[in-house]
Amino acid sequence: MSKQDTAPQTLFELLARTWTTGAAINSMVLNMDQSAIAYCLSDATIAIAPIIDNDPIEQRVHVNAEDGRTAIRPRTASARPLISVDVETDAPLLLGQLGAADFITGSPGGPFYRLSADGEKTDLGIAVNVPVTATDYCAKSRFLAIAGGSTVMLFESGETAPWATIDQVGAVSAVRCSPAGDAIAVAHENGLTVWSMQTRSQKLADFEFPGKPENPSWSPDGRWLAVPLSDGGFQLIDVGGGGINALTDYPEPVSAIDWNTKANALVTSGAYRVAAWSMDKAPLKDRRSGALESGTAGLVPVSAVTSHPERNLVAAGYKNGFVVVMQLGVRDELVLNSEDRGAITNLAWTRDGRHLAVATGNDVAAIISIPEQLFK
Repeated sequence: MSKQDTAPQTLFELLARTWTTGAAINSMVLNMDQSAIAYCLSDATIAIAPIIDNDPIEQRVHVNAEDGRTAIRPRTASARPLISVDVETDAPLLLGQLGAADFITGSPGGPFYRLSADGEKTDLGIAVNVPVTATDYCAKSRFLAIAGGSTVMLFESGETAPWATIDQVGAVSAVRCSPAGDAIAVAHENGLTVWSMQTRSQKLADFEFPGKPENPSWSPDGRWLAVPLSDGGFQLIDVGGGGINALTDYPEPVSAIDWNTKANALVTSGAYRVAAWSMDKAPLKDRRSGALESGTAGLVPVSAVTSHPERNLVAAGYKNGFVVVMQLGVRDELVLNSEDRGAITNLAWTRDGRHLAVATGNDVAAIISIPEQLFK
């Protein structure tokens, strides 16, 4: 027997289910009830994985009663295979949440489909006359936003005709519903506009800035918006107070932004360590205000970040495939993966904090299941 055959499994191999998707992963989305994750692939297919593991980590962890050491036994059951759904188009796909457990997908020219977690595909019957650039679903208000050209159409659940239409001055690049469901942020070529959903599309605020805004991210309390810019950095916006500041001193594009509720902090990718700020001292005038030195600075940029839903923790993915977890404001890191399976392009923590979904640039999808003992 070779040394390779007897080598102990790495932490990643013990914790993660992995799949080879066969095509580049353009994006990934957890459904609203957190039962499944969908990976949007470059070959116009959607691959769906269940979050629940058929060989759960909780049953594979053993804590020695004498010395308190934790051991994890290897998997004895193979992970369930991905469910593959062909969307039947040659164009790039859009992917988002829809309803409690489903997804919405389709090409910019339509048609649009509802995908169930088990891969059942149903035509939504929604017709639009412009190429679609963005979608978002608001669980609180139960409306679907579809944007194309300079127009945002709002559909009530199950309806095929919009109940309201928002007309912007510039071409829309992204839309994002607020956490409370009472407003929607629309990123467009001239900046960003916030519209009220309570009064059927009344403009609440307008922020003009250069830099080609992309997917806006709301803070959990709805006060702040952070808007990545395609040509570097992001815009921080105080929605109610009207303050705005561009933080653009990044070596790489800011492809991921998230918020940590426990620490009231903002975290982003794009630097050689996780860029983080306490929003108690928000960097509206000085980018150093509220800065939290988190993790170890290195030579490889952070390509993805996601914040733990209940703890003062952030997971970061790097261009060299590393995945690490760190406490905000602390330099120590827990390395979950140190092998190059491709640049980490997407990370998402499930709402219960038990699973970390991963997508890489080498057609690898993974779900890392994290036992509670790992953070003690």
